[in-house]
Amino acid sequence: MKRFALLLGIATAAGLSSCYESPDFINPVYNCECGAVTLNGQELPLKMAEAVVWDSLQPLSRRYHLVADMRTADEVTAHAPAHDFTVTLEFDSINRPVFYVPADGIVNGMQEINQGDDLFPVRNFIATNAIIQPTPAFLGGTETVTFEMLIKETVNGNPVGFEMPLNGTFVVNID
Repeated sequence: MKRFALLLGIATAAGLSSCYESPDFINPVYNCECGAVTLNGQELPLKMAEAVVWDSLQPLSRRYHLVADMRTADEVTAHAPAHDFTVTLEFDSINRPVFYVPADGIVNGMQEINQGDDLFPVRNFIATNAIIQPTPAFLGGTETVTFEMLIKETVNGNPVGFEMPLNGTFVVNID
């Protein structure tokens, strides 16, 4: 009996201490396949597109948040520091098929966030002129938004420089 317990103990120890071969690590590439934006002629895939119904009393209120990857395919493969372009659009209600900036007072903001740029890691932008066309998901489901904008960089909240075109289409799910 002692011999059996000893052999069982050795077999258990060997089983617990044996090697485990895990599959090779594959670094994830974040791409939601939910749309793309084109900034100044450069197409950027979206890493994320989210929609939030931000006013519980207004079911058609929306805050959209997009994150586009500005890195090239080679930079993504080489694990270059993050370089993203974010877009935020906020609507009191998407109860119309078309909205205009600045006429409709749509809250908007964009940022270029470049982790590899020590001089200007964050640059802010605002739409100076835009057409935004949401297709609401009134009862939940898939919602599509298309937009065409002219944006300008801002410094201390003041627009500076030249306008750049920004356009795109994205899809979000509304619960």
